[in-house]
Amino acid sequence: MKCSLLGKVFIPLVAVVLVMPLGVGAAPTEPNPEGWFRDLRTDYVKTWHIYNDDRLDGVLNPGDTEIATFKNWWTPASSHSQHNMSPDGGGFTYAPGDDINSSPINYASHEAGKEDYWLGQTPMDKNKNTIQFYMTYSQFDNNDWKGGYSYSADLTAQAIVEQRHETRNGWAIGWTSHSQEDSPTNPQTYAGFVNMDIFIHSGRGLTTAADGSIDGGGTVYGNVFGKSFSNPQVSVSNDISPKAIDGVGAPPADFRYHPPVFDEATGTYSWVENATRMLANGYTAADLADIINSMEIREGDSLGLGTSDVIWANRRPSEIKANEDDHNGQDYIYADAFLDNSFYHDGASDGGVIAGLAGETNYDFQQNNWGDQQVIRIDISQETLMSGDPNTCGNIEQIVIWDFGNSDSTTWGSSTGDQVNPTPIIFGVDMTQTVAHGQVFWDPDPNVSGDEIYFKENRIYIAQVTIPIPEPACLTLLVTGAIGLLIRRRRVAIR
Repeated sequence: MKCSLLGKVFIPLVAVVLVMPLGVGAAPTEPNPEGWFRDLRTDYVKTWHIYNDDRLDGVLNPGDTEIATFKNWWTPASSHSQHNMSPDGGGFTYAPGDDINSSPINYASHEAGKEDYWLGQTPMDKNKNTIQFYMTYSQFDNNDWKGGYSYSADLTAQAIVEQRHETRNGWAIGWTSHSQEDSPTNPQTYAGFVNMDIFIHSGRGLTTAADGSIDGGGTVYGNVFGKSFSNPQVSVSNDISPKAIDGVGAPPADFRYHPPVFDEATGTYSWVENATRMLANGYTAADLADIINSMEIREGDSLGLGTSDVIWANRRPSEIKANEDDHNGQDYIYADAFLDNSFYHDGASDGGVIAGLAGETNYDFQQNNWGDQQVIRIDISQETLMSGDPNTCGNIEQIVIWDFGNSDSTTWGSSTGDQVNPTPIIFGVDMTQTVAHGQVFWDPDPNVSGDEIYFKENRIYIAQVTIPIPEPACLTLLVTGAIGLLIRRRRVAIR
């Protein structure tokens, strides 16, 4: 197994669509919204901003560097269904105990036969040892579950689905690690591991009302969208126990592996929060424990994480709260924490999804209230990036964030629009055996030497901020330097 390389690693990554067996020969198409779901909100496709933690303080604030922007994917399917694993492997063969493939699926128009893979999974060997991120908006997740939207006439099923989905309104972040084999069988040889922490600031929204609603989300064709309830939670954790298959909830239920619901009150996956579903499926508290222990991606009590639980002990949420303030001098809080500790094998991609991201920001450059925005913070361990022991090291060689571009209601169903032709934003890994060994870097121009931007603690921010964050004294410079900023917009420092 290859676990060290010399030089900066950029693996050619090809955005090719793999069509599922039922859709062989069919071109991938942008979905049509489901008419029996709640309408799409006007901002269902947003612009998201990528930043580097130049200040090395674990907080996105003035002094950090904006790298690039991208737009999210959207689909009628739930954030869970669009990235799920199936024991039949979508036509691939798995043995008991194998690492099972999971990967984002289109579900265009929610019709069987249009489950198109959209994340450049072919040719397969081109994307091995890569973590690929994407943001998504799910029309299904954004139904008003607390407002009485029902998916089944069965009262137990209604209760289970409502409990599962009621706070998933908003957007989701998903990722895959490695890639599946382009083969009917899978070698299942150990390929590497991913050790990654994801912390979220203001993921639940900044304008939460007494009833837990967030914002109206604007209007759709003149109609008020309605209430949105959002709370970040794991909606997919690959290689979860078969006991996570929910045979009671929403059809088709026979192959849906649903993680349990996290209990915010206790900071655990409590029995009280999951009893209805577990009992309906004939399971006990011991079975719930088995499911939890099998989860490679799980939520944790953000402020209760210990030094050994995270990659950067001095940057964990409790330390940030104690030592870092926002623009108003208040504690900077990461209220949600997710830990990915997973092993991936040849023959299967790995990964997960965090749903329930409000996706809003109250940032106003005239006030410089930089803390009033949602921030997704991603920390990747150096050991994950091909820098460990030759026999047990992580093997990730590059990071990709997919830009799905614009969506236009006049081209729904199109096979040529931006949404079905995503562009990869590729970050390399420096393997020169120098100080930067195992560091993520961004190269704005591969033809120019020495212009690389290094992520010294391998920390990437994804934020909902519309412009670089200036300090008040720099507002005049922002105006007078607008032309220069436009020219250099792919590498803008927050001054």
